[in-house]
Amino acid sequence: MRLPQASRSSATFAACLGAALFAVSAGARAEERTSSLSWLRLEGAESCVATQDLAKAVETRLGRVAFVSAAQADLSIEGHVRRTGSVYRAEVRVRDAAGRPLGARTLEDASCPALREPLALVIALMIDPEAASRPTPAPAPTATATATATAVEPQRVETREVVRREVVVVREAPSGWRGEGDVHAALATGLLPEAAFGVGAGAWLRGPGWPALAASAAYWVEQSPSVPSAQKGPVLVQLDFVQAGAALCPLIFEHPSGPRLTALACGGGQLGLMRGAGLGFDRSGRESQLTLHWTLEAKGSVGLFGPVILHAGIAGLVSGLGPQRFAYSTGADLVTVHQLPRFAALGTLGLGVHLP
Repeated sequence: MRLPQASRSSATFAACLGAALFAVSAGARAEERTSSLSWLRLEGAESCVATQDLAKAVETRLGRVAFVSAAQADLSIEGHVRRTGSVYRAEVRVRDAAGRPLGARTLEDASCPALREPLALVIALMIDPEAASRPTPAPAPTATATATATAVEPQRVETREVVRREVVVVREAPSGWRGEGDVHAALATGLLPEAAFGVGAGAWLRGPGWPALAASAAYWVEQSPSVPSAQKGPVLVQLDFVQAGAALCPLIFEHPSGPRLTALACGGGQLGLMRGAGLGFDRSGRESQLTLHWTLEAKGSVGLFGPVILHAGIAGLVSGLGPQRFAYSTGADLVTVHQLPRFAALGTLGLGVHLP
């Protein structure tokens, strides 16, 4: 059947118009890449920008609809925000349709809402590197702006917001009063005639803007050295030792995130009481002698679970009263039981708690 001349002309015009529209549409799609957006707010960052709000901010900068479903997207934008100490850290990554990484950015700010605009700019630049230099788009024309305006169905925007619970250890910025207390086993050389084993306790406390103050106490297990005597032969002496001390810790390090880690350097002094009792002397009795040591100590702790910590420390001790001798008189003999050396050293290992 032959078409009338007018009908053939109309069909030709429609075909040409359709081809032109297709070409323009294809060119626009080539220039304007689509993306999918996956945005997570981890524990501690629930007040940060939500997925929908972030997507709107990005599309406002681009001046167009940019986000579609992941199956249709040219790019995949994946990001999350979490609280780390006193700051909020946002990480954003971009991948192509094949899943290959194209880039990543990390943003930090003490204020969570303040991250919204920088995040929108970063994501917009990932989608379209020329977005920063493009002027802000003019408002869309109204329905009465032109008589030839064609009604176009808005493109459906599909975004995903995944709420996932993740265990994140958050350390607040050091503020207020804080400290530690511990009980420990100890090993020392130079305090008693032989290497000494002891048990003790320690603590430190620090106020805002002040160095830490530390205190400790220890009991060193009794020893019974054999001491030669010219008149009576070998005699036994029972010796034990108790100490208590205080120190100032001007150097302190606290790890702001991850497992709790604390280290201190301290200097101070320790008063001690050495007690002895002779076995085999004409007169039995118990004698005591005061001691003083200046100390330099390094100690630290690592968090195990909750407030529980593992404590360790080492210290060097210098006698503050010069050489001190613990001796017994047996008439003609002056029996030296133990002479404190000028220097001593000790180490501690134990468990404790971190406060608060």
